[in-house]
Amino acid sequence: MPVVDGSKLLGLVRREDLRVVAAVPGVHLENIEASRVMAPPLHVWAEMPLDEVARLMSTNKADCVVVMGGHGVEGIFTASDALLVLDALLQQKR
Repeated sequence: MPVVDGSKLLGLVRREDLRVVAAVPGVHLENIEASRVMAPPLHVWAEMPLDEVARLMSTNKADCVVVMGGHGVEGIFTASDALLVLDALLQQKR
């Protein structure tokens, strides 16, 4: 989940980070600020070619990237999304 201030991307809160924090005895997620668990975001621009996005994700071992546009965050592109694109491309070749 992207953490934003207006249209400025500040960080990314990942599911696995929340699981780790939630496993700490005595810690309740509702009392934790996003800034305490967010990671630096890996982002791309909406116009970036998909092969470059995939290479960036692979190089950084990232399971997602935040997609930015002219007005800030436009979405998140995940490894699952990349697999769907790969499947569609392979289906076209059959």
